Amino acid sequence: MSQVSEAFLIPPNDLDSEGIVLAAILLDSEALDRVQPILKTQDFYSDANRWVYEAITSSSASGKPIDAVAVAGWLRDRDRLDQIGGTPYLAQLTATTPFYLRLEEHARRIVDKSRLRKVISEARAITAEAYTVGDQVSEFVQSAESRLFAVAEDLSRASTLRSLREVMVECVKDTTDARYNRIPAGASTGFRALDRRLGGGLKPGRMYVCAGRPGSGKTSFLTQVSKTVATSNAEKRGVFIASIEMPSKQIGDRFITQEMAIDSRCVESGIMTRAQWSQYLNTAEKQIAKWPIVMDDFPSLSISELRSSLRRGTRELERLHRVKLGLIGIDYLQLMGSPGRFQNENDRLSQITASIVGISKEFSVPVMLLSQLNRDCEKRDGKRPVMSDLRGSGSIEQDAHTIIFFHRDDVYRKSDESKDRSAEFIVSKCRGGRTGTVRLSYLEYCTKFIDEPDDDPADQYAKICEEFDSFVDEPERAP
Repeated sequence: MSQVSEAFLIPPNDLDSEGIVLAAILLDSEALDRVQPILKTQDFYSDANRWVYEAITSSSASGKPIDAVAVAGWLRDRDRLDQIGGTPYLAQLTATTPFYLRLEEHARRIVDKSRLRKVISEARAITAEAYTVGDQVSEFVQSAESRLFAVAEDLSRASTLRSLREVMVECVKDTTDARYNRIPAGASTGFRALDRRLGGGLKPGRMYVCAGRPGSGKTSFLTQVSKTVATSNAEKRGVFIASIEMPSKQIGDRFITQEMAIDSRCVESGIMTRAQWSQYLNTAEKQIAKWPIVMDDFPSLSISELRSSLRRGTRELERLHRVKLGLIGIDYLQLMGSPGRFQNENDRLSQITASIVGISKEFSVPVMLLSQLNRDCEKRDGKRPVMSDLRGSGSIEQDAHTIIFFHRDDVYRKSDESKDRSAEFIVSKCRGGRTGTVRLSYLEYCTKFIDEPDDDPADQYAKICEEFDSFVDEPERAP
């Protein structure tokens, strides 16, 4: 379409729906309670209708009655009554027969048209800016994508007000699914003892900080959990991994060595028997390649870049695998970029962790955030990490829903000393779960943790789970 003809196009609007909604409110003030969570003043296309709605919401906020007389007075005080057509226009609105049963539908139509107008306006602004962007192409493209997505995404703005009865229905449904259908409360980590200590796995909208010294197994844990989430029979979900520390190819090698339980040096060097080579090709091309996992290994990934990549990754998961996002993994916190100036590293990381919590809620999935520890733990006997060892920011402890420390004695043994496979997941903070230590084994040759039973005699939940498992072969029928 030519630029000339485009200039004469009427922006998207639905004046009929605008009139119906305003008529319903002026005739029955309770109608405002139904549409106000959905509809904002700026969503109206007509200036007159926008001012009428502003008068209605302002009067309501002041506790004044909502009717044509009150609205006329509000507009008159601001010299707007004549601009909308005077009291005859208000009389025309109240003469309209409102569709009370479809009132929310009309409100959403108004919002949809408003969103389209915003997309058009933002697209025109981006087009104009593109001619003068200069050398900052990458930053401009990321900004443009974020701006378009922000105005185009479907924000239905439904009311967040819920009765306790509604909440109880949801609670009972989820617990019934967990009891009778064995649908876990959260995404499983793949380690039963850890799932129990976390209160049922990884929950949406929460940030799980997994911290340890280099070589303790943080990345290995992330890849194992990612595989569990991506291949779960209960509810297969997609996984997004931001691998800031290492290239995605190295993450791929981790997946292969863990799945084959083969020495990682064999994969890196290609030195394998014929049988292993055949298994390698089958594992990589026919198994792992089908897992719904996407990765971004962009160095110094910032929060804005992470959001942008997450949106693209979510679309890819739905397009290629027809699954929704179920887990975000970030490896690791201290390597993330952050534009702007900060007084110190603490302030920088504080902004990042707060933003990641926001991302976990925005995408409604758990976020597994890997983090480095400082060297203080190496100065203590036993060398087991504590909260103060978190490198760079006390806000990590504040923002995280759960903090898990990785500890392996082998990391601190000299090369000529005997090695063992013992490993510990030290849960030092856990909202909705229970702190304590989960003991596992670590197979260093294939960088893989092996689950072992939780031997905490005081864990009452674990005992109940054992009793439940004993009769799960003949489960109760759901009512």
